[in-house]
Amino acid sequence: MPLLAGIVSLFGAFSAQADDPPPLTGNFHQTQIAGYLASPWAAAENPLGGWLITERGGTIIEYTNSGQRLEIPLQIDQLYVAGQGGLLDIVLADDFTETRRVYLSFAVGDDNENHLAFGTVRLVGNKPEVKTLFKVKTPKDTPVHFGGRLLKLADGTWLMTSGDGFDYREQAQQKSSMLGKVLRFNEDGSAPLDNPFYTTPDAPQSYLFTLGHRNPQGLVEDPVSGTIWLNEHGPDGGDEINLLEAGNNYGDATVNFTDSGVNAGSPESYTPGTLPIDPATGVVTLQINNGGTPQPLEIDFGAPGTFEGMTQFSGDYTPPAFADDGTETGSLERAEMSDSGILYGVFDNGQRRALFQVPLANVANPDQMRSVDGNAYVATRDSGAVSIGNPMLNGLGSINSGALEGSNVDIAQELTDLIQTQRAYSSSAKIITTSDEMLSETLSIKR
Repeated sequence: MPLLAGIVSLFGAFSAQADDPPPLTGNFHQTQIAGYLASPWAAAENPLGGWLITERGGTIIEYTNSGQRLEIPLQIDQLYVAGQGGLLDIVLADDFTETRRVYLSFAVGDDNENHLAFGTVRLVGNKPEVKTLFKVKTPKDTPVHFGGRLLKLADGTWLMTSGDGFDYREQAQQKSSMLGKVLRFNEDGSAPLDNPFYTTPDAPQSYLFTLGHRNPQGLVEDPVSGTIWLNEHGPDGGDEINLLEAGNNYGDATVNFTDSGVNAGSPESYTPGTLPIDPATGVVTLQINNGGTPQPLEIDFGAPGTFEGMTQFSGDYTPPAFADDGTETGSLERAEMSDSGILYGVFDNGQRRALFQVPLANVANPDQMRSVDGNAYVATRDSGAVSIGNPMLNGLGSINSGALEGSNVDIAQELTDLIQTQRAYSSSAKIITTSDEMLSETLSIKR
């Protein structure tokens, strides 16, 4: 529910606040350990001295203890470098000083389908090849919100944060998706049997450690207590720091509504996430730490099966305001033509829309074109090729709307044909007149 999501975002930040920290004491100084970096994402300290830094383009920059700078380009199959994607986190193997092996997270795929992946490589030789050990099963088509932070636990398993892909934020609450999760897997990419939602080896939910995340990119384990802390980016402020516990939901609380019967539209059940809601009463109790005395805050969403709080049908809905950014439907009344050949439709709703532009044809020598039936012309070798363009551009003429097209006939020839026809008519008429006179004379003689 959007309301619950908003409350989690609002109060999650308050609940993570503590009293003001004590002021820092002592002497501090800043030391630059690297420079000339294109797009750095993560850094790991070399036990022998120096640092290894990942660049999203697919290169590891190594600074030795003596200050030497080494560039190690990696060979990663289908590395996806776009948006926030590319080469991400780096973790040194326990035997790094002997093997120079590291573990990496990175994005693979393309704009249509990309995944977060986990792999390993030995930093020896020319352009070492990364071996992929695990890949997030759920695809996405966005170049953002990969997560990608790695953490190796004391039991030898790995945690990797997976972002929600931004446009797939709803999947953070779906156990069938690996987006918006913290994933736990063995080094060979298999799912540990003791994961909180384990079902079958190939099921996405078998890899889930926690769910309900947005874009977590901070992950650390307390070496003494073993507690795991995670931080993630909020949508607009509201960044979170969470104590990570297996099986927990760090997103929205879930509300199921009754869909039939006398209680239709009322809450049927509540499933708590990070929002501490009482499933029996629908009451949320929050402790707001303001730096002084903690203040309790209670929000009553209503008990299941009642209409005393939040419902789907609390009353008739009336839009508070209308914003008109269009026009009513109209019928075409007439068409108009501009000098540039644009055909406009005029509608009865007062709108005038450009519908089509009539093109014009041109030849180098129009007098050498050949006329054909249908009041048309055909280009010839002497006239040159026909070029098509828009009226009033590149020397072409304009369109005269409503004008009658001039004839393309030979006027002299037509006049000659007309005279010949007239003379033939006169001759025929003379013959008929003479025959008529002869007939009349013959009849007179008979009488």
